Amino acid sequence: MRNTIQLKQAQSVEPGEHILTPQHASGILLAHKVVKTEAVDGGKWIELTTDELDGRRIHMVAGGDVVVLVV
Repeated sequence: MRNTIQLKQAQSVEPGEHILTPQHASGILLAHKVVKTEAVDGGKWIELTTDELDGRRIHMVAGGDVVVLVV
């Protein structure tokens, strides 16, 4: 498998893209598919919902924060 890493502002992430998330605070990074994005507080925060084995996880990031994507 050959993938590339892309940096994108959180407000530009779309469902279907894969973001890197930590397994735990000191763990390795895992790629998870984004299934839903939602602007919160007028776009100040972006809620990224990822689909994971144990259910869905919600990540809150600032709209201008840079997110690491696997393309």
